[in-house]
Amino acid sequence: TAEAKAQLAQEQEAARKKKLRTIKLNVDIVGAIGLAKADMGSLSDPFVEVWFQGKLVHTTKVIENTLSPRWDDEVCAVEFEAMDVPAPINEKPLEKVKKERARVEALLDIEVDSRRFTVDELEKGLADTETKQRNNDFTLKAKLLEREKLEDWNNSRRKEITGEIDGLELVKKKLAMLQVSFQERIGMHCAVIDEAVLILQNDLHGIKARQKVMEKDLAALREVHALWNTS
Repeated sequence: TAEAKAQLAQEQEAARKKKLRTIKLNVDIVGAIGLAKADMGSLSDPFVEVWFQGKLVHTTKVIENTLSPRWDDEVCAVEFEAMDVPAPINEKPLEKVKKERARVEALLDIEVDSRRFTVDELEKGLADTETKQRNNDFTLKAKLLEREKLEDWNNSRRKEITGEIDGLELVKKKLAMLQVSFQERIGMHCAVIDEAVLILQNDLHGIKARQKVMEKDLAALREVHALWNTS
């Protein structure tokens, strides 16, 4: 019946787990030195008895007339079931590592997003400055050409254009300084953020490694616990 099959499967599983819990211990019996003389008219005829859990499990052959017996290839095999319950499963350290991983991953995302946003804004400012530079250079070049074409007698217009050119030259210098400022700020910001990102990435790598080890240890501990669950 189905009930009998289930009972049989349960008994077989219990037997399998018991077998896995069984420890096989081989005891090598080598010899002895300086035994006391026990026989009249001769030395001793020593032998070894191995007792385990109150039972005689092995007896060696007798070595006659010696106080320093030696046994060659004498092995006593002992089997017993491990009864010590394994350490309890504690998942709190793993949960703590997972929370730390989530925290570092969030910080890493913030740093990356911060860099992207700030650099985008700085690069936009740099692009606007470069556009203004091009427009200013075009206007400056046009004014210089216009001044060259003026007749000598038109001094008033020449002075007017020269004033405009001086203003454009000043704007050119300021825009060049602003361009350098944007470039330096982009470089400095990237360097600072890159360092912070690298530190967080290294931290995250270490946390992932610890988490992997903990998960592996917990899996092994669960397998051991399963051996004690005979239900």
